[in-house]
Amino acid sequence: MTKLSIIIPAWNEEKRIGRTLIQYIKYFSKKYDFEILVITDGCKDKTEEIISNLCLDTSSLRHLSFP
Repeated sequence: MTKLSIIIPAWNEEKRIGRTLIQYIKYFSKKYDFEILVITDGCKDKTEEIISNLCLDTSSLRHLSFP
């Protein structure tokens, strides 16, 4: 199985980040040994909270936040 790292920069994406990450996880888990790293930088909405909650349930998802 191919190993894959996906890096996603995100800023104020609360309206779509949850749905997008769930779709990515479903798709890539069928074909790859993968990790998704979401990097946020000073979000003013609930983007970081949504990502953090998804990280609790998904070992292939990681979050790096810059204030």
